[in-house]
Amino acid sequence: EPQYTSAEEFSDGMAKVSTGGDSFLISNPLGGQSEVLLQMSAPDMAMSDVDMEIPETGRKAENTFAVIIANQDYPEFTVPFALHDGATFMEYCRKTLGIPESNVFHLENATVNRMIGAVTRIREIADVYEGEAAIIFYYAGLGITDATDSSEYLLPVDGTTATIHVSGYSVDRLYDELDELNTVSTIILLDAGFDGSTRNGSAVESSRGVALKGKSRAHAGHAVCLTATSPGETAWALDDKSHGLFTYFLLKKLKESKGECSVAELCDYVTTHVKRQSLVLKNKLQTPDVSGAEPETVGRLAQAK
Repeated sequence: EPQYTSAEEFSDGMAKVSTGGDSFLISNPLGGQSEVLLQMSAPDMAMSDVDMEIPETGRKAENTFAVIIANQDYPEFTVPFALHDGATFMEYCRKTLGIPESNVFHLENATVNRMIGAVTRIREIADVYEGEAAIIFYYAGLGITDATDSSEYLLPVDGTTATIHVSGYSVDRLYDELDELNTVSTIILLDAGFDGSTRNGSAVESSRGVALKGKSRAHAGHAVCLTATSPGETAWALDDKSHGLFTYFLLKKLKESKGECSVAELCDYVTTHVKRQSLVLKNKLQTPDVSGAEPETVGRLAQAK
């Protein structure tokens, strides 16, 4: 009996297969027992170079903890590839950065209460580790700017743009809560734009005639925050890579360096390549923004012993 309803040819020891409406990347069973490497969030998604041969370094970052939130399926719109972004970043956390699976809190299509709960959990962990933990917070999804005061919010799947000040998760609140933690390092990675459009450039609110520009992100503190866009810009997707533009180059640097790059090198690489490719491919500038502590003061993304 066939295991799958369709299967593509193997490339670099992996192939895309489908069954029951779901698609997966699997390892070649001729090399031993086949393993599901990644569930893909859409059957027609392309395989990307960053999805294949994810480096397994053998590192042990037992005191590093990661929160990964991927919000893709909103009631009235979709953020293309956000689930795929989160799932692939989780694999890099485990295999390349050496973070134990039990230390990775992965939420898909999270409500505001689940997002609050994830941040509360990571705060509790930081407290009990008494300065010995390293924290990574990653978000792929939609951001919204409140028209009343230009504040920026992450949009949960149960949030609404009309009530964003109560149903969204404030970026300022997120930063304040994570910045005050007693940690070795705290890194915030946000693959979101806050101009009111999705990754394909369509407006979230059809009645909105102009993009909103959030206030300047002048954070000062312990945490480093790398955001996919500067205020007023769109966070684009790369359709041929099945990833957000920001996340694709984030993963590409982790793959090329096998996780050995510093946070400063990661920020420089992502900023340079996202700026170039957004202008070449989309004819719109997308400029990642770094705020908070100087990246040079942090070291690597995960703290391995």
